[in-house]
Amino acid sequence: MLKEKWINDFITLGPVVTHEGRQIRPNTVTKIAIGKVFSLDGTDNLKAVVRVSGAKYDFAGYINANEPVAELLAQAKEKDMIVCVRFDKKRKKKADPLASISDLIVDQRTAKENIVNVVSGIYNFSTNEWILTGDAVSNPEEDPANVLTEIKNASYSVDGFFTSSKKVQGNPDEKANHLLSIYTFMSEYNAKKELGLDVKYLKSMAVYMLNAVNKVQMQVYGLEEVNYKDYSHTKARGMLFAFIHANLLTKEIITTRGSFVGYLDRFISESVEIWNWAIAESKK
Repeated sequence: MLKEKWINDFITLGPVVTHEGRQIRPNTVTKIAIGKVFSLDGTDNLKAVVRVSGAKYDFAGYINANEPVAELLAQAKEKDMIVCVRFDKKRKKKADPLASISDLIVDQRTAKENIVNVVSGIYNFSTNEWILTGDAVSNPEEDPANVLTEIKNASYSVDGFFTSSKKVQGNPDEKANHLLSIYTFMSEYNAKKELGLDVKYLKSMAVYMLNAVNKVQMQVYGLEEVNYKDYSHTKARGMLFAFIHANLLTKEIITTRGSFVGYLDRFISESVEIWNWAIAESKK
């Protein structure tokens, strides 16, 4: 079950664009609303309105009718279900990519000239993954740490409330979801960095990386076995993606077994250290 809430606007970065010979990442404003789809109007380009109990204003954005997310929103409206929807402010073609998003939305007239509010994704609580639209500007993997925590806090269950239950550590489907997430990330990284790795190599890397993520979770929380179901595993995976962005993963490192293993060992040790530090600080 989900409880209705919204997450305060936050600044995110869009994909890299080339402007006047420079590569830049224009920023945007991202909003997340967990509520019911109040309306979904239009033909080809739909305007989705999400209403959250307690919020002063509705949340709205446009989405192409052919998007899978549009179908999910339609089903949510029909079934009167609560969903978690992500919105981005997308710059129009004529908008200055060097300008801060705050300058482009300084008033209603300026905003109308420069940006359009779009539905950028819907969160799947079953797989703990965002399903993004083609218009998505921001990258959920780069969200502030508190965002996913707030989303997770919206989900609760009363199943077995009056009976004792044993904590489920996870099942093969959950492991498969995590493997797919890592494989997808590395496929995009492979294309972006032009590494030229084939599918077989990417699969092998995903397995090694998942094992590294497992070790981070188990070492931090003293687990004897990995718990794919717990949010801490998602957080550990996010730390892996951040580590790769901050520590260039070259083809030479990847294709040299000792170097690749050493790279992952460094990820494990540094992640465990910083995570333990954060836990210790939170207790002060």
